[in-house]
Amino acid sequence: FTEPVLMRISSGELNGRLVCIMRTGRDLYEAHSDDDGSTWSIYTPVDFPGIDIRKTRDWEEMFAEIDDPAPHHYPSLVGGFVDPDVIEMKNGLVVCAFGLRIPEKLCWANPAFPLNGNFLAFSKDQGSTWTHIVQITSGIMTTHYMAVREHNPNELCVLYDLGAWGKPGRRTCAISIEVDY
Repeated sequence: FTEPVLMRISSGELNGRLVCIMRTGRDLYEAHSDDDGSTWSIYTPVDFPGIDIRKTRDWEEMFAEIDDPAPHHYPSLVGGFVDPDVIEMKNGLVVCAFGLRIPEKLCWANPAFPLNGNFLAFSKDQGSTWTHIVQITSGIMTTHYMAVREHNPNELCVLYDLGAWGKPGRRTCAISIEVDY
C-alpha cells in the first residue's frame, strides 16, 4: 500500500471514525478504525460505480500500434487508481479525489482515452458507499495527482496537474466547485 490519506468523521452515526484510503498501484482500498487507531478493519476495495479498471476491451485498440522497445514496461492493459485524497465537508458529505490512469502505464504513450483523468467521488453515508462520481479532466496528459479542500461552505477547491513529469509546460491547476447537497 502507498499514498495513504486519513480522515476523521466528525458527526453522525460514525462520529470519531478514522478512515484511511490507500492505493496499491492499481486499486484503492479503505480501512477504518473506531477506537482512535488502536485497531483497524480489514482493508476492502473501494468501489466507484461505473469505473472498471479491468475493462480492457474498451481501450486496447488505442495501443495496438505502439512499438515499445521495452515491452516489459507495460505488462498489462489494466487501469490504475492514483493518489487519493479524502475530506469530510462541513455538511457531512465525504469527498474522495483520485486520478485514474487508463491504462495504468500506457496512458503516458496515449492519454486520449476519455476515462483517463481526474475524478471526485461523493458519499452521503460517511464513506460507506460512493454514489456520485464527477470527472474533472478527461483524456489529457496528467500525472493524475489531486488534492481537495472545502474552502467555503459547500465550495471545494480542487487541485490537479496538467502535463507530464519533466516535460515543459507542466502546471498545477485549481478549480472551485460548488456542491449542492
